Amino acid sequence: MLNLNFIDTINVFSKEKEILGYKCIYEEHAIFRDNNIINTRIELKNHSPMGLSWGYDGSGSLQTALAILCDFTKDNKFSLKYYIDFKDDIISQLPQIDCVIKYSDIQHWVDLKKVRN
Repeated sequence: MLNLNFIDTINVFSKEKEILGYKCIYEEHAIFRDNNIINTRIELKNHSPMGLSWGYDGSGSLQTALAILCDFTKDNKFSLKYYIDFKDDIISQLPQIDCVIKYSDIQHWVDLKKVRN
């Protein structure tokens, strides 16, 4: 299990302090990268007709894990192989509020998967 420090924020789009990561907006059930909503990737696997979510062990978290891994790695094969682990290790552990998942934390997780497998 990784020890990640998720960034709780109310104003995740603040220009004062740029945070390099995926901005998760809970009320919108949306994940942003560079101020653009990422693709949910339901064409690969449709786990959640209600959309993206996080902070629990369910279908919304599965869809979020797949969407973020596909967007981050640009590797559908890797993402489909490991998104359930990513959901268990990271997405389901997020708070159910607006937050940011740092790119560096995702890269660390991906690197560990590639080394171990």
